[in-house]
Amino acid sequence: MGYSLYWNYRKPEKDEKLSTSFSPEFIAKVKDAIKVASKAGIKLGDWDGSQPKTEPITNTIISFNGNGPGHCETFTLTAVAPQGFWDCCKTNYKEYTILCMEILQLAVEENILADWSSDGNDQDLKEKWNKLYKRNSNEETSAEQTEI
Repeated sequence: MGYSLYWNYRKPEKDEKLSTSFSPEFIAKVKDAIKVASKAGIKLGDWDGSQPKTEPITNTIISFNGNGPGHCETFTLTAVAPQGFWDCCKTNYKEYTILCMEILQLAVEENILADWSSDGNDQDLKEKWNKLYKRNSNEETSAEQTEI
């Protein structure tokens, strides 16, 4: 089986209304993560791995694939999901996997998701992301330092 990610949308508490869009804070964090990934050379694509025709993030959906030979399945996270709904995405350990994992973790921290998991080595990728983020979150980082 290929490397896949799985996530569960959280169930609302009694009488709680679920948000119908992502918070501006969550969107800002995701955009920052996409910027960091881009600086490190991780290219995003459309569903077929081609150059993206639309922005990967809106107020209600985050959707992207890898680009070119670095694509597999499209990662899609929605702001509105049925109660207790779960989803998955096979990334086949392509470069964009690390960004997908970061966005899932941000979604758990924002209380959008209950949890997420994978059938791969999460710890290895989390460590790579932490190193990647440290190297690429500073505007003055040189291109030579961005390789993962």
